[in-house]
Amino acid sequence: MTPLLSTRRDLLKAGAAAGALLSVPTILAKEAKGANDFINIALIGCGGRGSGALANALHADPKTRLVAIGDVFPEQIAQSLAGCKGHGDRTAVPAERQFIGLDAYQKILALPDVDMVILTTPPGFRPLHIEAAVEAGKHIFAEKPLAVDPAGWRRVKAATDKAAEKGLCFMTGFCYRWDMPKVEAMNQILGGKDNNPVAAYTREVLGVTAPAATLIGDVKAAFCHYDSGLNWVKDPQPSWSKAETQLRNWFYYTWLSGDDIVERGIHNVDKMCWAFNDEAPISVHAHGGRQVRTETKFGNVYDHFSCRYDFGNGRYAMLSSRQMANAAGDVSDRIIGTEGYFNLQDGRPTVMAHDGKQLWRYNNPNGGDMYNNEHNVLNAAIRAGKVISTSKQALNSTAAAVMGRISAYSGQNVTFAQFVEMKEDLFPKDFKIDMDLPFPEIAMPGRTKID
Repeated sequence: MTPLLSTRRDLLKAGAAAGALLSVPTILAKEAKGANDFINIALIGCGGRGSGALANALHADPKTRLVAIGDVFPEQIAQSLAGCKGHGDRTAVPAERQFIGLDAYQKILALPDVDMVILTTPPGFRPLHIEAAVEAGKHIFAEKPLAVDPAGWRRVKAATDKAAEKGLCFMTGFCYRWDMPKVEAMNQILGGKDNNPVAAYTREVLGVTAPAATLIGDVKAAFCHYDSGLNWVKDPQPSWSKAETQLRNWFYYTWLSGDDIVERGIHNVDKMCWAFNDEAPISVHAHGGRQVRTETKFGNVYDHFSCRYDFGNGRYAMLSSRQMANAAGDVSDRIIGTEGYFNLQDGRPTVMAHDGKQLWRYNNPNGGDMYNNEHNVLNAAIRAGKVISTSKQALNSTAAAVMGRISAYSGQNVTFAQFVEMKEDLFPKDFKIDMDLPFPEIAMPGRTKID
């Protein structure tokens, strides 16, 4: 057991702090894993990100092994297993531990030897799977976002609170938090403000030093972009039900992905919140629509968003997210302070004063891979018996992204205080893979109501 390093705060209050490294004195943490003990992993959701996260977990620690795997579609399981054959016996999962179907997660979580689960199904399933994994007493790596609607967000908040009480580690896939150029650059502008327990433990494991002073003064603005080309789409097959068609094209359905700003643009939202010391935005004013991807095969999502976030005290962030072919791309995050600025997304971030003087430049060739780094930190915590949780930061970023989506869909301003009380719950009732699932309504600003 480690001493109590931080208390859990109520995220329903604006300005909640970042994730915390927790240990609750009255609750025993899960038994620490010794250096020679295996950490048994199960993968739930075997798409590209799930297969990648599994590879990262195996790479991060030679004493990890895959003991169970599950997906709705059998070919996804075969693809994941084929992709990790290089790890030998550590990925030799017997057929009876390869689970297929919507209930695969339940069968995996019932296995007593599973220490940690990787949750990488489409995001609409995330609240259900996080709740079940916490109830089963498993450490969790959950991909972003944590939810696609306010109802799911509240479920995850309650579940992660319970995870801390049960002594469970909870890591989220906001991968840029573990990218050393960005970590060290953000340290330069946050200084001691970023000295929360998770950040401190990350520096201890990864060998990063935090400066005491900030280089650009007070952060006042952020300009964030995730503008790119078109994403994949799968043409419907005669054998697929309407539900299966939506599930196989999950990116294009709000109930599954949360739309582009929540599933993909959330990386920029997370960096934006990070720059404002992991505060939740007070409100958002957003625009968006479907201009290019108008065919039915593209579901009900938008193809562009523009959001203005208000963080209070004269601090604002602008976010654009666009997927259009033959249009200029831009993936960047410019952070501006009273004394200087820098672009966080640069390979070697350079902090500049407003008069053009270079204040700092990243110069560490040994930063490692960000996807491996996050699993290094997670596995180190499990082995040390420390309870690491990035839930607070991840919940704030998830809320901010969903707020932007709701504002764009409705054409109304949305506050954080409103968001935490909204009733919106997009997940279909009694979902089954063979059901005749109706095509969801396409939102229209000025007509779509905030629930």
